[in-house]
Amino acid sequence: MSTTLSTNPTSRVQPDTQRRRFIVSALCGAVPSYLIFLWLAAQGSFNFIARGTNTNFYDAQAISLLHGHLSVPYSAVTIEGIVSHGSIYIYYPPMLALLHLPLMAIDPALSGQQSVISMLLAFGVILACCSILLYRARSLILPSAQEYSTSECVVVAVSVFCLGSGSVAGFLAGFVSVYQETEIWAMAFALMSFCFALQLFLRPSRWMVAFFGLAVFATTMTRITVGAGVLVLAALLAFSHVLVGTSRQLHRPLPNVLATCGLDVEETKPVFPFLLSLCFVVPLILYAAVNYAKFSSLFSVPVGKQIFVTSGLAPPGYAQFARTHLVFNGLQYFPSEILWYLRPDALSLSTLFPFVNFPAHITTVGGVEFGQLTPSSSLTATMPAIVLLAIFGGLALFLPRRFARSSSPGLLRFRPLVLAGVVSSIGIMTYASIAHRYLGDTYPLLVVGTVIAVVLLPTWLSRRRPPVRIISLGVLMVLIVWSVWANFGLALLFEKTFPPQTTISQRSQFTQFRQDLHSAMSNGLSPGVQWGGTLPSIAELGALYVDGSCGSLYEFNSAAWVGLETSRAAGHAIVDATIPSNPTTKPIPLLVSGTENGYVDIIGLTILKNHQYQIVYYSQQYASLLLNNTWLVSDTYTVPASNRVTFDVIINGNQNSALRSVLVSVNNQTVLATSYAISANMVSTIGALPPNLWNDSTLTTMVARRYPAPLTSEQVTTPICSSLVPPKG
Repeated sequence: MSTTLSTNPTSRVQPDTQRRRFIVSALCGAVPSYLIFLWLAAQGSFNFIARGTNTNFYDAQAISLLHGHLSVPYSAVTIEGIVSHGSIYIYYPPMLALLHLPLMAIDPALSGQQSVISMLLAFGVILACCSILLYRARSLILPSAQEYSTSECVVVAVSVFCLGSGSVAGFLAGFVSVYQETEIWAMAFALMSFCFALQLFLRPSRWMVAFFGLAVFATTMTRITVGAGVLVLAALLAFSHVLVGTSRQLHRPLPNVLATCGLDVEETKPVFPFLLSLCFVVPLILYAAVNYAKFSSLFSVPVGKQIFVTSGLAPPGYAQFARTHLVFNGLQYFPSEILWYLRPDALSLSTLFPFVNFPAHITTVGGVEFGQLTPSSSLTATMPAIVLLAIFGGLALFLPRRFARSSSPGLLRFRPLVLAGVVSSIGIMTYASIAHRYLGDTYPLLVVGTVIAVVLLPTWLSRRRPPVRIISLGVLMVLIVWSVWANFGLALLFEKTFPPQTTISQRSQFTQFRQDLHSAMSNGLSPGVQWGGTLPSIAELGALYVDGSCGSLYEFNSAAWVGLETSRAAGHAIVDATIPSNPTTKPIPLLVSGTENGYVDIIGLTILKNHQYQIVYYSQQYASLLLNNTWLVSDTYTVPASNRVTFDVIINGNQNSALRSVLVSVNNQTVLATSYAISANMVSTIGALPPNLWNDSTLTTMVARRYPAPLTSEQVTTPICSSLVPPKG
């Protein structure tokens, strides 16, 4: 039967008009969501090439791929690397390294500076895919629907905004790191796969199969837990095309179960089953091959060989766990994971801005030992609007006559996507670690359920009485506002208190704002401040602790207490230094902490040619544990015309922990940060090695005894601590 182009103007204009109205509506929701994400990821600036935490992993992997191998240098991954076959590897698959590769091929000096742009691109892909799924859902579920009404346009805009800023996708902007970058791209690639899969059910083509195969490959080679669901989707697609093709060749009707499962396809060709089988087989084989080449295992990662563990720097509990467990997965973790990620009370309310926080404790079931428990809330506590809509959409999908009042074949098309989303969500439920970013694995499933609900909800509400309609809409709007605020608030709090690259100035400004706002709103004591002489073992993220009479002010970053305001005696120095004109043959000391041989931490400078310099850090005990004398080296900076630079240097004196936090800032920008200094004491000298170590050849061959130019030490104050009201009595 031939098809001719209609000359009726309405038949051409109507779809175009619908599409334009939808695009405008989706943009109205996507643009503000994207701007919020951008503001958080760039920390309120327009610096999109700033370094984050371990943001050079994929850049190092890209450079190694250019040289024809998978191993990476220790300097790129440090303690996060895994030693195998005498080389060091990252545990992530190499997909995102391929995205980083073009820029690394052009300028390797930009290593570690692509993650912000990468995450912004991924979030844009997520918003676009959510919009496409919304548009496709309406055309499939309500094929006879008229042009988008004004109310529908508002619903589309609010839905896209909520799926962005009211979800874990929006939260991920609060921490620019390789971990968040990996999670957000896995979410983006999975949603791309869903969009292509729907098209393959309706109007398959070789090009669409190719795009789908690339999306499956990208998802699998980014994060295997999410990729598992997409691989299942590829297998289902191949299976459906095989059955449809076989039935047509034999002139037999399609099995009813195929339509019930949403797997019937409108057309197929003999080559499609083979091509779709490749979409499943090739990514799986490539993932296993790469993992085997690195770790001699098809799918598992030898966490016991991680440098963090073998160097002795890991906390004893984690180190013991990593050495005794071959893999980080197991069904014994499922009860704790499912309970935590679904419980509605997994959020702490506070009178301190942003008024929400992660709970200080994560509740586990049955005394099961976990490898890591990092700040985390739950789906129901932070995304109640999306979870509620997803539940409604799931009920409508599997009980269509009761909840959707329809058994539209288009609605059933989403059943394979839901199954894929469920499989993608299972991985984190069996993982020996809990972290809020892992909720991203459930995001594709929630998106599918939400878009179904958004399409069906107006019809469902129209059949209800006005009071029910008003109450339902009111509750939904409250949940949407809460979802957006919870994710924005947690992202902002996370950004200002957790990442090591957040400068002391940024931390202090945020803390001062929180305390000032609390003082303006209440006359009571701040709930986030404790006083005494012994630091608690655990507290809420961003909690403050005053040591003595404002000798130091500590902030809890979920793993340790770090110095927010540190006195001079506790390891904080502001050094106004004249930069020497001539290049140095070895580093020159700015601040030296410790006086004992074998327990010295050094912050210094290396003067380069062309009026440039680098900040360097060396921990004598840390280097001995790693069996090398590696210096941690910053980027290269140009010496200003005045030849003077003010360095804000902190080697934090948290006496409750063997670990120290090292932070060096210039012009309120972090230029060097680590958290693995191990000093025996916090006695420090400015611009020189302690005199009793001048004859220590192990040091003097590596670093100059004195700084060869004038240095001025500025006064260090603790204004925030001084402004806090101590408890009565």
